[in-house]
Amino acid sequence: MSKKQYKHNVSINDKRRDRKRTADFMRKDTGKESLQVVFNTLYKDQVRALYRTISKDK
Repeated sequence: MSKKQYKHNVSINDKRRDRKRTADFMRKDTGKESLQVVFNTLYKDQVRALYRTISKDK
């Protein structure tokens, strides 16, 4: 049996999409760290208080 040879060619649109995503991340200062910062500033205290309440009941 012969193996099927499949080669994925990256189209110009795929390259543009990847470059646009990268440029948006750089321009808007968004990334993985910014999500962590938003969570820490908005929700960290609420989650901590909820956890304390739940763990106190046990």
